[in-house]
Amino acid sequence: IQIVLEQSVTRLGYLYNRDMLTELYNRRGLEEFFKEYFEECIKNSTGLAVIVFDMVDLNTNNDRFGHNEGDYCLKTIAYAMLEASNGDEVCARSGGDEFVVLAKNYTADKADSFVMKVREVIGRKVMLDDKEYKVCVSTGSYIEFPGVDPGEDLHRVFEKCLKEADSTMYAEKREHKVGRDRIS
Repeated sequence: IQIVLEQSVTRLGYLYNRDMLTELYNRRGLEEFFKEYFEECIKNSTGLAVIVFDMVDLNTNNDRFGHNEGDYCLKTIAYAMLEASNGDEVCARSGGDEFVVLAKNYTADKADSFVMKVREVIGRKVMLDDKEYKVCVSTGSYIEFPGVDPGEDLHRVFEKCLKEADSTMYAEKREHKVGRDRIS
């Protein structure tokens, strides 16, 4: 009975920290890694990256092709994030069509390379799966260089990093919208 109980606790822990559709971490799971990654970046004097991805036009895709195809899109983004990872990243679906990557020992160039690889993997998978639509993401990133402040509120730092990454993502979304409006 002890083994069954331990297996149940392990399974509940997994479910508590994971998104069921994509099997990525959820926001709760992501936050659990933040302190560890923050402290490692202090120790190594390196950057802590927060990279956000937001699927473009999920609702339109759901309306045109059905929710199964919308789920395919979300799973494809998750797959691409994991494929782009090299072990220094924690990939999460934070809700809806929004994804977050927490990465240690990062630079802005490394974050850009990660984003480019995610986009390449998405494009290749959609093409190989012969879909009649594209899966596009808007992205943003922020690199924090943690200092040694024992009284620092890590939850507040995490929220600041997310807000900064979101801000760059929304700037990219506005750029794309302006480009689409010019074409129309």
